[in-house]
Amino acid sequence: MQMTKLTTRRNEQRFIHISRQGWYLRTREGLKGPFENRSNAQAFLDTIIEENRIIAYT
Repeated sequence: MQMTKLTTRRNEQRFIHISRQGWYLRTREGLKGPFENRSNAQAFLDTIIEENRIIAYT
């Protein structure tokens, strides 16, 4: 079985801002958040992606 490299795509619709509540992130598992700002939501997404890469290659 050949392993293929995981690819990620930038999806700007993944991020949602709700006034006075914060930033949310759409994932396969549902909405995650609220985050204080978009940068924190992006950092969380980057962590999820990296964890899935580790799992996929082990």
